[in-house]
Amino acid sequence: MTSQQWIRNATEVLESVRHAAEDFQGATTLSRAKTAIRNFLEQARSVTWALEHLKSQLPDDEWEAWWSEVMADLRADPVSQWFYQLRNPIVKEGQPVDIRTVAHMQGPFNLPPPEETRPDGAEGWILDSNFNAFWVMPDGSRQAASPIEGVRRWNTLDGIPDELLTRPLHELMNQHIRNLEKVVAATSARFGAEQ
Repeated sequence: MTSQQWIRNATEVLESVRHAAEDFQGATTLSRAKTAIRNFLEQARSVTWALEHLKSQLPDDEWEAWWSEVMADLRADPVSQWFYQLRNPIVKEGQPVDIRTVAHMQGPFNLPPPEETRPDGAEGWILDSNFNAFWVMPDGSRQAASPIEGVRRWNTLDGIPDELLTRPLHELMNQHIRNLEKVVAATSARFGAEQ
């Protein structure tokens, strides 16, 4: 294959990465969301694999120096590194994709909200780990309370590094895509291929 064909292939694979991210965000079932994540991880790695075939176009030392420079941002980015490290356990080793919901409070709030009416007999008011509000009844059961304003919820993956936990998974996916776009653009510019 020619340089242009490898770059075109990488560009098409990058489009598959975008599709997988869109599929995740629009997934209507947990199963579809998990499939989208697996596809995202597999296709994202295939972008750089396709470009690595261009190694034969340059002397080894020139390729290594150039490729290291092109990949520097991708390798330095904690988001891209996490996706890169996640690929083998999930795609090759069959580790399950464990999607979970994260909730964060944003802004001021009152607990319980001032307009919340206490049910007869309620002994207290609590929030669970996802900031869902409940009244605690005398028998220990819970009765749903009004949702707390200022709670932002999103999906992420179990085991995500703490520094990435404050951002929704779809945002992290888009950041990784932008990093891959830079690699494809730099390769295209170096080898004179049309995008």
